[in-house]
Amino acid sequence: MGRSFSEESCAADFGLGRPKAEFTLAGRGQMNPLGVLRLETDRGTFAIKQSLYPPRPVALRIERMAHEAGLTMPTPILTVEGRSSARYAVDTKRVWVRAFGWVDGEAGAWGSVSERASFEVAGVIGRVQQLPLMAFMLEDKPHRPLHERHWRKLARSARERHKPWARLLDERIDLLVEAEAHADREAHYPQCVSHRDYHPPNFIEPKSGPRALVDWDSAGTASPRLEALRFALIWATPEVGPPQRDLVRAFVRGYEASGLQLPAPTLDEMIAQAQPRVRWIRFNVLRGLRNEVEVEPGLVEALLQTVAPLDHDELESLRGFFA
Repeated sequence: MGRSFSEESCAADFGLGRPKAEFTLAGRGQMNPLGVLRLETDRGTFAIKQSLYPPRPVALRIERMAHEAGLTMPTPILTVEGRSSARYAVDTKRVWVRAFGWVDGEAGAWGSVSERASFEVAGVIGRVQQLPLMAFMLEDKPHRPLHERHWRKLARSARERHKPWARLLDERIDLLVEAEAHADREAHYPQCVSHRDYHPPNFIEPKSGPRALVDWDSAGTASPRLEALRFALIWATPEVGPPQRDLVRAFVRGYEASGLQLPAPTLDEMIAQAQPRVRWIRFNVLRGLRNEVEVEPGLVEALLQTVAPLDHDELESLRGFFA
């Protein structure tokens, strides 16, 4: 299954030096309940990322391209044998581990917004989108929408397993099928390189200097326009209240400063960017049916609550923020 995981085995496998203290938990995310550990050795401080899933080759290559292009991000560290990850046995599970240089700073918080943040994040997104698009990226697991009968089968399984979100899933099936159709169309739009998860917790803000973009596990391709529109609104939305026009305008300025243009969108594009994250919802529904550990209690229910009819009048109003 793999070697036993410890400070010593990890430091030896990645050539990090001699550990000075035990691992400390630095944080964890919705995708990864095992989280990131901080390891201090006689050679410095490192971030040790654990995962129940092996790294995706496409994501690894994009991460390397971004690092070589000079984006502000943690430095990936290979094992002494030149591999991107090492595999260990933790309890009864196989765990894949990666090592990175440590980045000092605070992870972004949802709803903590500013013109500076919108401008900087837009610039990062623009730089990533301009990385060379290669054929192997487009071949990486294209979106295959689930048909209505498959969603109804999942809902039936949820009822049989007495999941608290079973009824909610059943009520949202028509909207989920519609979102699947939008995701399928988006996959056929012109594509660009993307980190695909530019949400606030994936940006580390240091005491000085630019934000560092972490967690490239989901990297792949995306529609550049829809991605820019989507994250412009995310980074313009405070903890309470709707998106703010001045923050959207700051995002547009940052995006254009990277060398790209973001013309005012059509209403159809606003509808497309506002669709729920159906692949992420599907992934977590399946994870919930398998009784895998959820980092946040009620995650599946919270995601299903985001699936709601769109307010076209509101989207038309938001469209004006980009004009």
